[in-house]
Amino acid sequence: MQIGGVERSLVGLLEALDPAKVEVYLFLYAHEGEFMPMIPSWVKIIPESPSYVALGLPLRQAIFSYRPWIGLARLCAKFATALEEKMSGQSGFFLSRSHKYAVPFLPKIPGEYDLAISFLMPHDIVWKNVTAQKKAGWIHTDYTSVETGVNLALEAPAWAAMDKIVAVSDEVAKSFIKVFPAQAAKVEVIENLLSPSFVRRQSLIGYPPADFIKDPETLVLCSAGRYTHAKGYDLAILACRKLLDSGMKVRWYILGYGPDEPLLRKLISENKLEDSFILLGKRTNPYPYMKACDIYVQPSRYEGKAVAVREAQMLGKPVLISDFATAGSQLEHNVDGYISEAGVDGLARGIQYLGKNRQLRQQLADNANSKIYSNLSEINKVYSLL
Repeated sequence: MQIGGVERSLVGLLEALDPAKVEVYLFLYAHEGEFMPMIPSWVKIIPESPSYVALGLPLRQAIFSYRPWIGLARLCAKFATALEEKMSGQSGFFLSRSHKYAVPFLPKIPGEYDLAISFLMPHDIVWKNVTAQKKAGWIHTDYTSVETGVNLALEAPAWAAMDKIVAVSDEVAKSFIKVFPAQAAKVEVIENLLSPSFVRRQSLIGYPPADFIKDPETLVLCSAGRYTHAKGYDLAILACRKLLDSGMKVRWYILGYGPDEPLLRKLISENKLEDSFILLGKRTNPYPYMKACDIYVQPSRYEGKAVAVREAQMLGKPVLISDFATAGSQLEHNVDGYISEAGVDGLARGIQYLGKNRQLRQQLADNANSKIYSNLSEINKVYSLL
């Protein structure tokens, strides 16, 4: 339960479920992460299994741990992935392959259920190691924009085993069906369940943040998400440099963590942006930072449906997102947000335009404030899966 959009979405789903209607058991590979305390107290958390913990350990540690077969299965997956990359030039798929290879050595998850939800890919665990009358697999990403492509042989069997396939937006559903047309009849859209009142309450805790410098002459931007290639923070750094070079005073705060942090810090240093592009790291409560900024920016290369964008809108902030494939399902351009061209130049031009246009920013903020973003009625679609 590390800090992240999918984890926040899971918390939203659990909060929306009614304990008078359903009995919920939650299985996590590891009982760790800043969002663990946010799990509702009535949810029954299944005890941690050392075998599943080994799925997330560093490979060497997993091999020499008390579950060596899990580590060796992952090692075989690594070799197979490297061989495929060498032969076909297609990278990625280590995570999917490591789960597939490890499943025979993983214990069954205890219990028998009416519905088993696999909330994050890969779905092999729920497919093979859970006993349930019905099974549903969630999709959080745009399949037509996944940079490593899709390995049909690895993924198709798990999707075929699901009774329902749940996409978090219409665009995500369409992108999935393009890749897996045989599964179209199973696909249903259930949006991320988010509570505006919760977001607004949390935004007042510790507001304004002490480590958030704001002055009237500087445009303050904020983004949130893992430090990965998909989120486009490398593009944001270069866009920030362009904005400063054009004479615009800007300070950009990034909430998150992830594997690309060393690369991003190097890029920040090379562009002399230490005082203007600031990696704040993990924040369990990002909402005071969103509330304090002038514009919330999502510079992603691709998204399913970014939870943070909707949360910023709930706080009545003007939002700018890059023109990724599913951007149109995220907001309405020039109504409750602004869609800039993708890439460094597009981001820079969009931020410059919105930064100088106070009237448009206010209009976007007013429209966001007036919209009803609560979608807790989506929970009825979850009940219908039963």
